Amino acid sequence: DPQAWVPPAIWNTPAFRAASIATALALAAAGSRQLGARMAIFAHLISFGSLFGSMIYTTFFAGITMFKNLPRQTFGRLQSKLFPIYFKLHAASLCVMLGTLRAVASGGSLTRPVYACGSALLFTLLNLFYLEPQSTKVMFTRYDLENEGKQESDEYKVAAKKFGPLHGMSSLANLGALIGVIAHSWWLGGAFMQ
Repeated sequence: DPQAWVPPAIWNTPAFRAASIATALALAAAGSRQLGARMAIFAHLISFGSLFGSMIYTTFFAGITMFKNLPRQTFGRLQSKLFPIYFKLHAASLCVMLGTLRAVASGGSLTRPVYACGSALLFTLLNLFYLEPQSTKVMFTRYDLENEGKQESDEYKVAAKKFGPLHGMSSLANLGALIGVIAHSWWLGGAFMQ
């Protein structure tokens, strides 16, 4: 198999990686008196770190690097595989964060973090269920027409005109989610100072 650069190893499987994380968590939690609250805070921080890290990396580093260095259709096809995973990770992370806010707040007000995480979740769900699938569908229509040499056709012009706003709204929704996450990180920093 030309794709098998490295022989398969057990430590390169999702099950092994999940077991490693579970083992680390079990070792860290052994003997803890406040396991419930600590587990909730741990889940919040892991979710926040995964969310914020992937947002910054994808939005400001990976996406720009791929756009500048890959052929346009290769870039688009890669993004069409990455973005559903990206938005699912973000939606799941935000749900965990919303569900664990009370433990992190330690009795403080939840209004700001609920608004911040809630708005980020709404933008993410908009991208996950509407904007990303629609823009990807239009993008593939454009690719098919380009590959058939129909860039001057009316059908191509309609698809091109439709793609711009969808892609723009998707980018804005992603930035809206990022703003919510940054606002939450400010609140989170304050929660740890109490």
